[in-house]
Amino acid sequence: MDRIRIWSGILMLAGLALAVGGCGNAAATPAAASWALTVASSGAEKQFSLADLEAMPVVEIRYTAKETGRENSYQGVRLRDLLVAAGVDLDALEAVEVEAEDGFLATYSRELALRDTSVLVYRMDGAPLPDSMGRVRMLSPGESTKLQVKFVSRITVR
Repeated sequence: MDRIRIWSGILMLAGLALAVGGCGNAAATPAAASWALTVASSGAEKQFSLADLEAMPVVEIRYTAKETGRENSYQGVRLRDLLVAAGVDLDALEAVEVEAEDGFLATYSRELALRDTSVLVYRMDGAPLPDSMGRVRMLSPGESTKLQVKFVSRITVR
């Protein structure tokens, strides 16, 4: 009987710990807290945390990702707004390189980088991005899938 009470107590505490800890919510993990996006321009670098991105003006776009096979709603920050927050001179911008954690690199032309629909997203359908997409993902609906960079870690302005 005492064993049952002990195990019941342990299970109850474990359940409470999961509930308080966010049940695996990526934003609550130490890795999410240490994640940062680097924006490099004119020899200077600026770091943005996920919280920094979430504090910027939020935009919403719709996109059909091959991972979901259906249209989803994505929330994030316009690439243009992020560049302004990083102190980039948009008049001097020629191109933007978006780099993934694995080194994959996509180059956005000036025109594409400044479009309203070029968005660095961090939420899908109101929830954090699935682990298969990374903390943030670059989306530009209507463009090649090569420009829909997952696991974005660095943005370099040329």
